Amino acid sequence: MFQAGQMVSVGTSRYTVVSKLGEGTYGAVFKVVDMEDRREKAMKTIKGVNEGCEEVRNLMALDGVEGVQKLHNSFMFNNHLVLVLEFYLCDLGKIAERQRCSQRLVSKIGFNMLHILWQMHHIGILHRDIKPENVMISYDGAKAELRLIDFGVSVVYKTPEGKLQKVPKKDYGFKWAPYTSSNMSHQIPATVFDDVEMMLYCLMAIRKCYPFNVESLDDRNDLKKKFHEHPQDYLGKKNRFLVPFAQLLFAQQGRRAIDYPALIDCMKKTSKFNEKMPFIVHFGRRGRISIE
Repeated sequence: MFQAGQMVSVGTSRYTVVSKLGEGTYGAVFKVVDMEDRREKAMKTIKGVNEGCEEVRNLMALDGVEGVQKLHNSFMFNNHLVLVLEFYLCDLGKIAERQRCSQRLVSKIGFNMLHILWQMHHIGILHRDIKPENVMISYDGAKAELRLIDFGVSVVYKTPEGKLQKVPKKDYGFKWAPYTSSNMSHQIPATVFDDVEMMLYCLMAIRKCYPFNVESLDDRNDLKKKFHEHPQDYLGKKNRFLVPFAQLLFAQQGRRAIDYPALIDCMKKTSKFNEKMPFIVHFGRRGRISIE
């Protein structure tokens, strides 16, 4: 849709396209420079939707949440919805490919992610697509922080008044997504527990511990069910530190009563880390990025 060097002008806004970052079934993401403030931003194009879509509404509702990607602008261009978003350094998936994620780092990531999810759920929004590629590192030259991105399948589950809303269960092929929660794999409508469960799978994945990576959908669902019942059987010696958190999460899910402070405290106890310190970014040769 866009080419490197192209100028995209909408009203008083002008953006210079730098490069394409990625492409999917419904659109693409580009790196651009906002000509007004000269800052790099991400430009996401989506076909088949308009400016009133749920992704835009949810991003606007989450504007005050520190750990959520910021939406700067949205407009229609050649029958595509275009979102101008905050640009980030790298995602956890790419980082985990190039560095060993220590127990301390994974615990710190989990601790910060839980705070983000707590704020997001308090506003009444479920993400439903949490995976390493959707957790980015924001870096301003001094400090690095986590940012949750891609709210394309997010939904409102609770009104500002606290009234629960019906969550669709067949609006997306969740059962085929590798990081999908056990319930969502069986087309059961998502709840706050499913976002936290997917966050746990995300932490396991960046530790190179993902026992559900099998071809058969039935086998994968069966493994997730068994993991719910006995997480200690699937988290080996090097990942044993995540067992208490998994047990607490699934116990809370069984009672249908989530306790974020208890989950956060449990994650904090999995390893020693300074919760007040931001992440530190290291730049290596050939563009390699690592964090601690």
